[in-house]
Amino acid sequence: ALEETISEWKPSSEMSAVNRGAGGPAVPVGPDTRDLVGAMVDYARRTDGAFDATGGPLFRLWERCRGEGRLLPPDEVRSLLRLVGWRKIELGGGAVRLSEPGMSLGTGAIGKGWAADRVGALLESKGFPDYIVDAGGDLRIGGSRGGPSWTVEVKQPRREGALARLDARPGGIATSGDYERYFLIDGVRYSHILDPRTGTPARGLSSVTVLAPDATAADALATALFVLGAEEGLAFAERTPGVQAMLVRDSGDVLLTRGLRLTGDRLEVLR
Repeated sequence: ALEETISEWKPSSEMSAVNRGAGGPAVPVGPDTRDLVGAMVDYARRTDGAFDATGGPLFRLWERCRGEGRLLPPDEVRSLLRLVGWRKIELGGGAVRLSEPGMSLGTGAIGKGWAADRVGALLESKGFPDYIVDAGGDLRIGGSRGGPSWTVEVKQPRREGALARLDARPGGIATSGDYERYFLIDGVRYSHILDPRTGTPARGLSSVTVLAPDATAADALATALFVLGAEEGLAFAERTPGVQAMLVRDSGDVLLTRGLRLTGDRLEVLR
Protein backbone atom coordinates (compact mmCIF):
# COMPACT_ATOMS: atom_id res chain seq x y z
CA ALA A 1 0.00 0.00 0.00
CA LEU A 2 1.19 3.53 -0.76
CA GLU A 3 0.63 4.65 2.82
CA GLU A 4 3.06 2.02 4.09
CA THR A 5 5.74 3.53 1.85
CA ILE A 6 5.20 7.30 1.91
CA SER A 7 3.55 8.14 5.25
CA GLU A 8 5.81 9.91 7.73
CA TRP A 9 3.46 8.61 10.47
CA LYS A 10 4.35 4.98 9.73
CA PRO A 11 7.66 4.14 11.47
CA SER A 12 8.41 1.40 8.93
CA SER A 13 7.90 3.61 5.85
CA GLU A 14 10.62 4.85 3.55
CA MET A 15 9.64 8.44 4.34
CA SER A 16 10.18 7.80 8.05
CA ALA A 17 13.58 6.28 7.25
CA VAL A 18 14.51 9.42 5.31
CA ASN A 19 13.46 11.59 8.27
CA ARG A 20 15.35 9.47 10.80
CA GLY A 21 18.45 9.70 8.64
CA ALA A 22 18.43 13.52 8.43
CA GLY A 23 21.96 14.88 8.61
CA GLY A 24 23.48 11.52 7.74
CA PRO A 25 24.11 9.61 4.52
CA ALA A 26 21.52 9.47 1.74
CA VAL A 27 18.77 6.90 2.35
CA PRO A 28 17.92 4.49 -0.50
CA VAL A 29 14.24 4.67 -1.51
CA GLY A 30 11.96 3.06 -4.05
CA PRO A 31 10.36 4.67 -7.10
CA ASP A 32 7.19 5.83 -5.30
CA THR A 33 9.10 7.78 -2.65
CA ARG A 34 11.50 9.17 -5.26
CA ASP A 35 8.57 10.37 -7.33
CA LEU A 36 6.80 12.01 -4.39
CA VAL A 37 9.92 13.73 -3.06
CA GLY A 38 10.65 14.90 -6.60
CA ALA A 39 7.19 16.47 -6.72
CA MET A 40 7.84 18.15 -3.35
CA VAL A 41 11.01 19.74 -4.69
CA ASP A 42 9.35 20.70 -7.96
CA TYR A 43 6.44 22.57 -6.36
CA ALA A 44 8.68 24.22 -3.78
CA ARG A 45 10.81 25.53 -6.64
CA ARG A 46 7.79 26.66 -8.67
CA THR A 47 6.28 28.57 -5.73
CA ASP A 48 9.61 29.94 -4.46
CA GLY A 49 9.10 28.19 -1.13
CA ALA A 50 5.44 29.06 -0.45
CA PHE A 51 4.97 25.31 -0.64
CA ASP A 52 7.68 23.53 1.34
CA ALA A 53 7.41 19.96 2.63
CA THR A 54 10.30 20.41 5.12
CA GLY A 55 8.20 22.22 7.73
CA GLY A 56 7.62 19.10 9.83
CA PRO A 57 9.37 20.25 13.05
CA LEU A 58 7.53 23.58 13.01
CA PHE A 59 4.21 21.92 12.24
CA ARG A 60 4.52 19.48 15.15
CA LEU A 61 5.34 22.25 17.63
CA TRP A 62 2.51 24.47 16.37
CA GLU A 63 0.14 21.50 16.74
CA ARG A 64 1.20 21.19 20.37
CA CYS A 65 0.62 24.93 20.87
CA ARG A 66 -2.80 24.61 19.26
CA GLY A 67 -3.71 21.95 21.80
CA GLU A 68 -2.44 24.15 24.62
CA GLY A 69 -4.15 27.29 23.32
CA ARG A 70 -0.99 29.37 23.02
CA LEU A 71 1.23 30.89 20.35
CA LEU A 72 4.72 29.64 19.62
CA PRO A 73 7.25 32.19 20.96
CA PRO A 74 9.23 34.02 18.24
CA ASP A 75 12.58 32.73 19.50
CA GLU A 76 11.39 29.13 19.15
CA VAL A 77 10.12 29.88 15.65
CA ARG A 78 13.52 31.30 14.68
CA SER A 79 15.38 28.32 16.09
CA LEU A 80 13.27 25.87 14.08
CA LEU A 81 13.42 27.80 10.82
CA ARG A 82 16.99 26.57 10.33
CA LEU A 83 15.44 23.10 9.78
CA VAL A 84 13.12 24.36 7.04
CA GLY A 85 14.14 24.77 3.42
CA TRP A 86 13.48 22.70 0.31
CA ARG A 87 16.98 23.38 -1.00
CA LYS A 88 18.25 21.15 1.82
CA ILE A 89 16.63 18.13 0.15
CA GLU A 90 19.11 16.11 -1.89
CA LEU A 91 17.56 13.71 -4.38
CA GLY A 92 19.51 11.51 -6.76
CA GLY A 93 20.86 8.06 -7.45
CA GLY A 94 17.80 6.31 -6.02
CA ALA A 95 18.25 7.94 -2.61
CA VAL A 96 17.09 10.95 -0.57
CA ARG A 97 19.12 12.97 1.91
CA LEU A 98 18.08 15.75 4.27
CA SER A 99 21.16 17.83 4.96
CA GLU A 100 20.37 19.04 8.50
CA PRO A 101 19.93 16.81 11.57
CA GLY A 102 16.40 17.23 12.89
CA MET A 103 14.83 17.99 9.50
CA SER A 104 11.81 16.03 8.35
CA LEU A 105 9.55 15.77 5.33
CA GLY A 106 5.77 15.91 5.67
CA THR A 107 3.31 14.74 3.03
CA GLY A 108 0.27 16.64 4.36
CA ALA A 109 0.13 19.32 1.66
CA ILE A 110 0.79 17.07 -1.35
CA GLY A 111 0.51 13.40 -0.41
CA LYS A 112 -3.25 12.99 -0.78
CA GLY A 113 -3.29 14.56 -4.22
CA TRP A 114 -0.29 12.51 -5.31
CA ALA A 115 -1.96 9.30 -4.09
CA ALA A 116 -5.22 10.22 -5.86
CA ASP A 117 -3.30 10.62 -9.10
CA ARG A 118 -1.72 7.20 -8.66
CA VAL A 119 -5.13 5.59 -8.10
CA GLY A 120 -6.58 7.43 -11.09
CA ALA A 121 -3.74 6.25 -13.32
CA LEU A 122 -4.31 2.67 -12.12
CA LEU A 123 -8.03 2.85 -12.92
CA GLU A 124 -7.32 4.17 -16.39
CA SER A 125 -4.74 1.43 -17.00
CA LYS A 126 -7.42 -1.15 -16.11
CA GLY A 127 -9.88 0.28 -18.61
CA PHE A 128 -11.96 2.51 -16.31
CA PRO A 129 -11.83 6.04 -17.79
CA ASP A 130 -14.78 7.40 -15.79
CA TYR A 131 -14.12 7.84 -12.09
CA ILE A 132 -13.72 10.21 -9.18
CA VAL A 133 -11.06 9.50 -6.56
CA ASP A 134 -11.61 11.30 -3.25
CA ALA A 135 -8.47 11.32 -1.11
CA GLY A 136 -9.68 13.12 2.00
CA GLY A 137 -11.24 15.91 -0.06
CA ASP A 138 -8.52 16.12 -2.71
CA LEU A 139 -10.05 14.91 -5.96
CA ARG A 140 -8.75 13.24 -9.11
CA ILE A 141 -11.44 13.20 -11.78
CA GLY A 142 -11.58 11.16 -14.94
CA GLY A 143 -14.21 11.24 -17.66
CA SER A 144 -17.83 11.67 -16.60
CA ARG A 145 -20.79 9.96 -14.92
CA GLY A 146 -21.73 8.12 -18.08
CA GLY A 147 -22.44 11.40 -19.87
CA PRO A 148 -23.11 14.13 -17.31
CA SER A 149 -20.10 15.73 -15.64
CA TRP A 150 -19.13 14.93 -12.08
CA THR A 151 -20.60 17.59 -9.77
CA VAL A 152 -18.26 18.91 -7.07
CA GLU A 153 -19.31 21.06 -4.10
CA VAL A 154 -17.03 23.55 -2.36
CA LYS A 155 -17.90 24.19 1.28
CA GLN A 156 -18.58 27.60 2.78
CA PRO A 157 -15.52 28.34 4.94
CA ARG A 158 -17.36 30.22 7.70
CA ARG A 159 -20.88 28.77 7.77
CA GLU A 160 -22.92 25.73 6.79
CA GLY A 161 -23.75 25.02 3.19
CA ALA A 162 -22.06 25.20 -0.18
CA LEU A 163 -20.11 28.16 -1.45
CA ALA A 164 -20.04 26.79 -4.99
CA ARG A 165 -20.98 23.82 -7.14
CA LEU A 166 -19.29 23.03 -10.42
CA ASP A 167 -19.39 20.51 -13.21
CA ALA A 168 -15.86 19.23 -12.97
CA ARG A 169 -13.59 18.53 -15.90
CA PRO A 170 -10.95 15.78 -15.86
CA GLY A 171 -7.99 16.72 -13.66
CA GLY A 172 -7.54 17.60 -10.01
CA ILE A 173 -9.43 19.74 -7.50
CA ALA A 174 -8.25 20.56 -3.98
CA THR A 175 -9.23 23.02 -1.26
CA SER A 176 -7.12 24.38 1.59
CA GLY A 177 -8.73 26.37 4.39
CA ASP A 178 -8.67 27.43 8.01
CA TYR A 179 -12.20 26.33 8.87
CA GLU A 180 -11.62 22.76 10.06
CA ARG A 181 -8.25 22.93 11.83
CA TYR A 182 -7.54 26.18 13.64
CA PHE A 183 -7.38 27.74 17.08
CA LEU A 184 -8.51 31.04 18.57
CA ILE A 185 -6.49 33.28 20.88
CA ASP A 186 -7.95 36.61 22.00
CA GLY A 187 -10.53 36.33 19.25
CA VAL A 188 -7.93 35.86 16.49
CA ARG A 189 -8.18 32.75 14.31
CA TYR A 190 -4.89 30.96 13.54
CA SER A 191 -4.80 28.37 10.77
CA HIS A 192 -2.96 25.05 10.84
CA ILE A 193 -1.42 26.08 7.49
CA LEU A 194 2.02 27.51 8.13
CA ASP A 195 3.98 29.94 6.01
CA PRO A 196 7.28 28.04 5.72
CA ARG A 197 9.12 31.30 5.03
CA THR A 198 8.17 32.86 8.38
CA GLY A 199 7.35 29.79 10.47
CA THR A 200 3.97 31.26 11.51
CA PRO A 201 0.35 30.53 10.53
CA ALA A 202 -0.69 31.95 7.16
CA ARG A 203 -3.21 34.79 7.47
CA GLY A 204 -5.68 36.67 5.28
CA LEU A 205 -7.60 33.90 3.53
CA SER A 206 -10.21 31.44 4.77
CA SER A 207 -10.29 29.12 1.75
CA VAL A 208 -8.51 28.40 -1.53
CA THR A 209 -9.80 25.98 -4.17
CA VAL A 210 -7.57 25.04 -7.09
CA LEU A 211 -8.45 23.30 -10.34
CA ALA A 212 -5.38 21.87 -12.05
CA PRO A 213 -4.38 19.26 -14.64
CA ASP A 214 -3.79 16.71 -11.87
CA ALA A 215 -4.50 16.27 -8.16
CA THR A 216 -0.84 16.59 -7.13
CA ALA A 217 -0.72 20.10 -8.57
CA ALA A 218 -4.11 21.04 -7.11
CA ASP A 219 -3.10 19.84 -3.63
CA ALA A 220 0.29 21.56 -3.54
CA LEU A 221 -0.90 24.79 -5.14
CA ALA A 222 -3.96 25.13 -2.88
CA THR A 223 -1.56 25.27 0.07
CA ALA A 224 0.88 27.57 -1.74
CA LEU A 225 -1.83 30.06 -2.75
CA PHE A 226 -3.18 30.10 0.81
CA VAL A 227 0.31 30.99 2.03
CA LEU A 228 0.87 33.60 -0.67
CA GLY A 229 -2.34 35.44 0.21
CA ALA A 230 -5.06 37.00 -1.91
CA GLU A 231 -3.26 39.25 -4.38
CA GLU A 232 -0.03 37.30 -4.81
CA GLY A 233 -1.85 33.97 -4.82
CA LEU A 234 -4.33 35.10 -7.46
CA ALA A 235 -1.52 36.46 -9.64
CA PHE A 236 0.42 33.20 -9.31
CA ALA A 237 -2.62 31.17 -10.37
CA GLU A 238 -3.28 33.48 -13.34
CA ARG A 239 0.20 32.94 -14.75
CA THR A 240 0.29 29.17 -14.18
CA PRO A 241 -0.84 27.21 -17.27
CA GLY A 242 -3.85 24.95 -16.75
CA VAL A 243 -4.66 26.33 -13.29
CA GLN A 244 -7.82 28.10 -12.11
CA ALA A 245 -8.47 29.19 -8.54
CA MET A 246 -11.11 30.56 -6.21
CA LEU A 247 -9.78 32.41 -3.15
CA VAL A 248 -11.94 33.54 -0.23
CA ARG A 249 -10.72 36.32 2.02
CA ASP A 250 -11.33 36.34 5.77
CA SER A 251 -13.93 39.01 5.04
CA GLY A 252 -15.84 36.62 2.78
CA ASP A 253 -14.92 38.36 -0.48
CA VAL A 254 -14.40 35.86 -3.30
CA LEU A 255 -11.60 36.26 -5.85
CA LEU A 256 -11.58 34.26 -9.09
CA THR A 257 -9.07 33.69 -11.84
CA ARG A 258 -10.26 34.85 -15.26
CA GLY A 259 -11.20 31.31 -16.30
CA LEU A 260 -13.93 31.02 -13.64
CA ARG A 261 -17.32 32.66 -13.16
CA LEU A 262 -19.46 32.43 -10.01
CA THR A 263 -23.21 33.07 -10.38
CA GLY A 264 -25.03 32.46 -7.12
CA ASP A 265 -23.53 29.17 -6.03
CA ARG A 266 -22.84 27.98 -9.58
CA LEU A 267 -19.15 27.98 -10.49
CA GLU A 268 -18.47 27.75 -14.21
CA VAL A 269 -15.17 26.87 -15.83
CA LEU A 270 -14.86 29.14 -18.85
CA ARG A 271 -11.58 27.85 -20.26
